[in-house]
Amino acid sequence: MTTLEQLPALVVLERIPVPVLAIGHDGGILFTNTAFGDMVGCEPDEVLSLRFHQIFHQAPASESELSVLHGFANTVVELAHKDGSVVRALMSRSAVMRADDQCALAAFQDLTEQLWEEGREPMRGIETIDGGPLAPSVQQHSRLKLAADDASYQAAQSRS
Repeated sequence: MTTLEQLPALVVLERIPVPVLAIGHDGGILFTNTAFGDMVGCEPDEVLSLRFHQIFHQAPASESELSVLHGFANTVVELAHKDGSVVRALMSRSAVMRADDQCALAAFQDLTEQLWEEGREPMRGIETIDGGPLAPSVQQHSRLKLAADDASYQAAQSRS
């Protein structure tokens, strides 16, 4: 137990095989681990040079990055891969929970392959459902987008 108590948090976050990303109040990337870099096709140093809106395509520019990130908690988000494709991942609630915290730290589960196996097209694009502005709630948008994807897929299946 003593060994675990003395292990620095950043060392643990880097070593776990779960994609992790920390974002500051200004939209800067404060931390990423190798697993997150691998998920988006970048080295961790490349991710650290990016900004929030370069990674999260669905994020409305009018809200603070931390508000948007908290709004995405426990939903499927679309992330930009280095090759131009879209990675869909389930994003956790921030591990940094106090109201006055100036950063958010979230873990991700890549669902892209699972969505392909289920017959959904995870790299379709990043536009809104009807091509109009984003839904008022970021969480609603994520859920509506998945519902629209399911409806489009089912309609295409019934036509073929």
